[in-house]
Amino acid sequence: MKTALTYVSLLALLVVYFFAIPSPIQAQMADTLDIEVLPAGNINAVINSDTLANGLRAHPDRAYRLKRGAIYQFTETMKVNGDLNLIATEVNGDPDELANRPPVIVPGILPDDSSPTQFFDLIGKGGKININDLYLLSRRADNVVAGWDNYMTLTADSIALKLRDIVFDSGGGFGILIAGHWSKIDMQDCVFRNNHHSLAWIAGGSPMIAFPGVHMDTLKVINNTFFAVNGYIWSVRGYDHHSVFEHNTLVYTHINPFLAHHGSNVHIKNNLFYSVHSLGWWTKFVLEDPGFSNWPDTTSTSLIHFTARDSVSKWSTDIWNQTIPGPEVYIDPDRGVTAEMLDPTRRVIDVQNNAYFWPEKLLNYYDTYNANITLTDSVKVPDGSIQILPRRLHKPRWITGYTQWTFDNLFPAIGVQSTLAGNMEADPMFDPAIEGHVDALIEYMDKTVHERLDLNSRWSYDPGGEGVHYPPPWPLPENLAFSNSALQHAGTDGFAVGDLNWFPEQKEQWLKMDRATAVEHLESQVPTGYHLAENYPNPFHPSTTIEFEIHNAGQVPLKVYNTLGQLVRTLVDQHLEVGAYKFRFDASGLSSGVYFYALDAEDLTLWKRMIFLK
Repeated sequence: MKTALTYVSLLALLVVYFFAIPSPIQAQMADTLDIEVLPAGNINAVINSDTLANGLRAHPDRAYRLKRGAIYQFTETMKVNGDLNLIATEVNGDPDELANRPPVIVPGILPDDSSPTQFFDLIGKGGKININDLYLLSRRADNVVAGWDNYMTLTADSIALKLRDIVFDSGGGFGILIAGHWSKIDMQDCVFRNNHHSLAWIAGGSPMIAFPGVHMDTLKVINNTFFAVNGYIWSVRGYDHHSVFEHNTLVYTHINPFLAHHGSNVHIKNNLFYSVHSLGWWTKFVLEDPGFSNWPDTTSTSLIHFTARDSVSKWSTDIWNQTIPGPEVYIDPDRGVTAEMLDPTRRVIDVQNNAYFWPEKLLNYYDTYNANITLTDSVKVPDGSIQILPRRLHKPRWITGYTQWTFDNLFPAIGVQSTLAGNMEADPMFDPAIEGHVDALIEYMDKTVHERLDLNSRWSYDPGGEGVHYPPPWPLPENLAFSNSALQHAGTDGFAVGDLNWFPEQKEQWLKMDRATAVEHLESQVPTGYHLAENYPNPFHPSTTIEFEIHNAGQVPLKVYNTLGQLVRTLVDQHLEVGAYKFRFDASGLSSGVYFYALDAEDLTLWKRMIFLK
């Protein structure tokens, strides 16, 4: 292999860049525009007006900066046709002071007393969206919940969305709605709190959900907290290249957290689930549910649920008398998803070292309710007949009997690379104030099962008992650090399970370990040629991930150059076997600006552009 980017190829690269990119390369750093708080609607006016006649963004590299401690009202959805960078002013002094609260964005109150129902609509194909250090509050200045509203919709295809240090509070609709194909989502260090709907108990207040059949490039959800939210937290409902749910804390959810039972490359590790999927569903949903939580199981619902094409189990032959479908339902030639991509031997399901627990008070509620059932439902049972059955609540479980059988028998038989290990039931031992919030959840559950929900049926965490959530509290009143010492080192990496932001010293060590990680071999991927992917996120600070594939074994150089063609970093220069790899590049110590990274592959050089923002 070649060992350096030639002068001629770099010169050609720069010529292409100068003529293809409208912003001058001499600027090196993207411009920053401070958005004023007033008048109401100024934030959407500024962002929506930054467009050219063709609808594309006029300043794709611009960073919009919002003021800490301030509250911005938006009066119409911010439609983003291209790239967007949203940042906050620097922290000055104690980060827990109110003046250092992240900039808050809330729905404005329109003349007819209505409010906009969506914060952002990402409509530009291939747009790179970077949002950092914000507080998105779905409550108006009069403390009224906006209702069914979405924080953001990924409408277009191939959007790269990077979220860091965002608080999502009080949303009643879909938090992040994935409608476009081939998204790259990287969400870390965020908090979803009090996201639920007073009436829409199944899907209202779901932090993340994808439309059925939407294919994903990458979905990374790492070191986030989900507290007092409805459910549907992580959604893989089409072919997925690589999906990771790791080191997240989930405390109190009404329904099941995952929609991923046909996922292709799924990794669920080192998470903490406390009173999650608390409703557990009742008999009608357990038997008729089309796959949201448990089908084809007929006796239980669970957090972990995966299926594959099955015509041999008792559920297939005796109970339902039909073939249970698997990921082959995602074959989509028009979008490049082939049967080969969904071959079971290429599928990876990795579920390791997660902790889960349901408090005694919740379990006692089930027993009391089921001992005094008065409600019934008309239910279609597996043989096709209609029966009148008691509305019995089914206690949630870690894994259904069907999914356990799938891991033990079906996956090994068809060649799926599966791991189900190290998962444990254990009480994390939260602070009493956190444990006590189960009462509000049980009250909401009871209203749900008895069909008594009304517009006041919310179960937000409100330790002060005042019922006022506007303006939002700062710092956040909940503390989800736990005292179970065994769980504080129970992850596959030796760190605590759950969101490491609740253990700052561990988080710092985790970051150092993550930045020092060498090139990682993605064993589940089989390359068909040489490929250098777009880094994600981009723009980035301080680190980004570069993925590449090599078709032949050999010495592989991956290097970073500045706009003058000077070598600034050698990321990889070692012998690698055939395969797909990724490398996390930490640009700390470099100046902000445009850089190029190049992969030398036999007789060609592959290169990409990236932007580092400080």
